[in-house]
Amino acid sequence: MSGLVVRSLSVGLEGTSTVTIQWTAPSPGSDQVNRYEVHWTPTLSNGTSNYNAAKSTLVKLTGFTSGQRYTFYVKSIEDGSRSSQQEVQTSPEAITINAGLNVVCDGGITCADSNSECIQAATGGTNICRCKSTYFDSNGYATNGGMCVLMSKLAVTNVILVKEGTDMVNISWTLPAEYTNQVNRYEVYWIPAKSDGSTSYNAELNTAVQLAGFTPGQTYTFSVRSVESGSRDQEQSYSTSTPATIMKPTTPSGFRETDVDGPVIILSWTLPSGISTSYDVRTTPTLNPTTTSTESIAYTSGVLDGQRYNITITTVSGSERSDPLEAKFRTVSKTPNPPTSIFCKAPTDQTITLGWTAPSLSRGDIQHYVVISITTGAMFTTTSSLADFTVGGLQPETIYTFSVATVNDAVTYTNRSIYSSQIGCTTKAASE
Repeated sequence: MSGLVVRSLSVGLEGTSTVTIQWTAPSPGSDQVNRYEVHWTPTLSNGTSNYNAAKSTLVKLTGFTSGQRYTFYVKSIEDGSRSSQQEVQTSPEAITINAGLNVVCDGGITCADSNSECIQAATGGTNICRCKSTYFDSNGYATNGGMCVLMSKLAVTNVILVKEGTDMVNISWTLPAEYTNQVNRYEVYWIPAKSDGSTSYNAELNTAVQLAGFTPGQTYTFSVRSVESGSRDQEQSYSTSTPATIMKPTTPSGFRETDVDGPVIILSWTLPSGISTSYDVRTTPTLNPTTTSTESIAYTSGVLDGQRYNITITTVSGSERSDPLEAKFRTVSKTPNPPTSIFCKAPTDQTITLGWTAPSLSRGDIQHYVVISITTGAMFTTTSSLADFTVGGLQPETIYTFSVATVNDAVTYTNRSIYSSQIGCTTKAASE
């Protein structure tokens, strides 16, 4: 019977519960073998301890316990020579089943998953197979049968950041495509820290949060971390970041004007909170410069006396701009210039109407004009800022010489200009 013993018995492993057993049929004598039986100890959890391989010389068997050491041998069964069957078996071949995740791996047992390692259990004592750093257990640490998967599989996607006001953000994201049940929580992080020192927020398992208290005008980088705590002693996380974003800066306040009497006009304001890189300052009529890096701006030329200016001041921080501060200011009215281009029109035998062009630099609001007759010494005050006046009570066919002065709303300065150049006008002949 020894001639029927199979040769070259080998046992191989597949995963954490499967073995492949192969042998070479006896030669000569293989025709006399009725069947081959594979036997092992200890028995499987279902109570089996052997398998009828018929005439096969290669079998794949499953159901073995991860991390368990088994002894295998193959029997050759012959039942054609005697009234009862005869058998002969190989020498035993021992092998330890590779350990799956969360399975004891003491005594040189190999961890089946190439991305796992044999390390001490969280509670100390025996070593077990656990996923290496940057990998997580697809079934969670408490459930056997998982595999080690890269942490990047837990990354959230479609992170959307929407700013609200000057210190608030709304952040939302899409869950990982798979293994979401292995995420313990999501955390939102930002750099730099807020004024209270915080750098993160626990979003639990929510996929949208609203956060406040950020510094206006500050540049932040946000990220959403998927935190996994079921595979190793320490938690692991994987981050998905947003591009750097600048918070909307605050609107300036506390506008004030200084030295509106000139010759240098200074405007200033305050920034209630936050950060600025510059300010955009626009005036109507236009004054230059239009930008400044401080909370004040000086105008040394082009400023008109007695001029009303509308102004907008906008805080700039990088590419972000605040809502504008809108204000008004007025420079001090000063002595006006006289009118120009005096002319006579529509003379009669007793009246002469004078017209003129308002001064290009009124240096304030024109209130009225004073017309003087050089010929008679009489003075006339107009009742408005209109640029004409009719002088009455004159003699026919008489030449009268006139001059005109501008009067504005100056208070601290003389409000009447010098007189304009003179002009002579002749009344018509009396009508019969």
